[in-house]
Amino acid sequence: MRFAAIVALAVFGASCAGSDDASDRPRNSAADSAFHADSAILAAIVERDAAERRRGAGTQTSGGFAPYTGGGPTAPPTFSRTDPAPAATPAIAAAGVRAVNTYEAAHHMRGNKGRVTLAILYGTRCPRSQAMFPGFVALAHHYEGQAFDVAAFSMDEPEDKDAVPGFLARYHAPFDPLYVKPWQPGALFDALIPLGFHIPTPWNLPYVAVLDSQGSVVAEWDGATNLAAVDAAIQSQLAR
Repeated sequence: MRFAAIVALAVFGASCAGSDDASDRPRNSAADSAFHADSAILAAIVERDAAERRRGAGTQTSGGFAPYTGGGPTAPPTFSRTDPAPAATPAIAAAGVRAVNTYEAAHHMRGNKGRVTLAILYGTRCPRSQAMFPGFVALAHHYEGQAFDVAAFSMDEPEDKDAVPGFLARYHAPFDPLYVKPWQPGALFDALIPLGFHIPTPWNLPYVAVLDSQGSVVAEWDGATNLAAVDAAIQSQLAR
């Protein structure tokens, strides 16, 4: 059975910010370990993001994110873009990249009629994207065999698009190496709005959405860090 296809969108500028300018079935142990390992890193990222917002606003109020809580190891004190990524698998990294425009990406997401789709817009250099990927892979394995697909598009700068296969290989992600080509201002919003996306300005990676069996967005997250909420939305749609 093929794994869910993922649509990954990488960020121009190699950052975590985006711009329109440029079942009750129990999880298996492998999926559980991925969820738990993911939660520890995500907790550190959420705290770092909250601290940055507090410094910027000159206040000590909460950052407002609800982190995924799991039984993973103690979260590291910091998480930066300089943290090393797992070693790539050369054989997989040698695969090609399929470049699409914004409208082709939207068509790909909506093309899974009759199936629930997890759409992911990510960046290969984005710490949040890196931390979330073990969880995305766990979801793909957990819902294998059900009416579920993953659509993941990379939105890296053109000169970095060849890094997409290697990035997917590092996380053993069974996703197609899809890349969104540079777009004209407004083209990304124009392509995704008909599907029900409500992308803010500015927006952050990974941008994650759950589409129902008719290809319409039912839940979405800007700078997603709450894997449990994503999982709950998928379960809700599959139960319909």
